[in-house]
Amino acid sequence: MIERVVILENVDPVIFYGVNDSNIQLLRTLFPKLRILARGLVVKAIGDEAELERFQEKMQALMAYSSKYGHISPEVVGQVFSEGLHKAEEAQSKDTIV
Repeated sequence: MIERVVILENVDPVIFYGVNDSNIQLLRTLFPKLRILARGLVVKAIGDEAELERFQEKMQALMAYSSKYGHISPEVVGQVFSEGLHKAEEAQSKDTIV
């Protein structure tokens, strides 16, 4: 078992974790092979190397999204983890009224 630590930078942890930690619960559902712990600005994940690499890559994308748009929702988490950040940004731009 390997452990990875992701430090939330430029992101409000309350917004990132979601109401009643809903976003963290969704992450646990999306990565059933990992043990995910969140406390303060630190998110730890324990598991095998390949899954941890994927988890860390997606967490970086989520942090970038949250930093850019100032919010995050379970729908965004699902989009980022299933389809990638580009699709999540497209969905965000469709909701924008100019």
